[in-house]
Amino acid sequence: MNRKTKNILIVMLVLGVVCGVCCRAEAFWIWSSETGKWSNPKYDPEKGHPEEQLAFIEGLFNKGNYQESLVQAKRLLAYYPESKEAPEAQYYMGRVYEKTSKLYVAYQAYQKVIDKYPYNERFKEILQRELDIGQKFLEGRKRKIWKVSVSFMVEDPAVEIFIKVVENAPYGEYAPVSQYKLGLAYKRIGLFEEARDAFQDLIEKYPDSEWIDAANYQLAEVALGGSLPSDYDQQMTEEAVRKFEEFVKEHPDAKLSEKAREEIGDLRKREAKKQYDTARFYETRKEYTSACIYYEYLINEFPQTEWAEKGKKRLERIKDKCE
Repeated sequence: MNRKTKNILIVMLVLGVVCGVCCRAEAFWIWSSETGKWSNPKYDPEKGHPEEQLAFIEGLFNKGNYQESLVQAKRLLAYYPESKEAPEAQYYMGRVYEKTSKLYVAYQAYQKVIDKYPYNERFKEILQRELDIGQKFLEGRKRKIWKVSVSFMVEDPAVEIFIKVVENAPYGEYAPVSQYKLGLAYKRIGLFEEARDAFQDLIEKYPDSEWIDAANYQLAEVALGGSLPSDYDQQMTEEAVRKFEEFVKEHPDAKLSEKAREEIGDLRKREAKKQYDTARFYETRKEYTSACIYYEYLINEFPQTEWAEKGKKRLERIKDKCE
């Protein structure tokens, strides 16, 4: 066999292998006149009709075979996205993710049902499920990304979810409680201005809500929280005291009023200590006139505190040096 013949045979062999591979690959793809697209039987839905496929998905889910249920739900959505069974398939994806503790992904799956099929009969149930997921994040559950759990300081899933629940049905039964929990979520991560706005929105938009009293109390709590990082800033502390006092006055018998009274007492003690420390500062610098002014203010404004008693003793020692 000469060299030319060998080359021809090699080329023919290579072409045959390529053709065989291509032909075998193409054999897996079939045109469907019903769906109007090519499909690979390997990834086809297990059942030939969306109604049967959905029943298959439900059966798998009820038996606890969550992963296969998820696979079959995805196949139904891929092949029959416009079918009446599609919303249910999307819903079951959310159920699978929720069952397997992938809560943020579950929320996203549920939200797709609302976004793509807003008039779905599961609407109310999905809002409740989203609210429950948001509550779990509010309680400190970490968001899972693949196999890693991470915490977020600003990008908080609870904030995102509660906002979305309100947006989904701003005048629905879950809107007021979600608005309230939104305020709690902001407060939890230290965004006190956003928390204040959330609670204020609740009071203004849902004045007949059962969450009004709690929102009013939280406004005082937020004012308190906002005062702490700035070394008990007097203006913010006074605002917190004012709001707590308003709450107690308007709701004297409310369960939260006793806690509000305790908060008022703590705030006044903190402010009294600040006045005492300021007076002592001027005293150590021998600026006695200023020290006396602060001691007298402390004694007159915070007479029931231990700091007022200490202030009286200090004032007695330096009163002859005051101008």
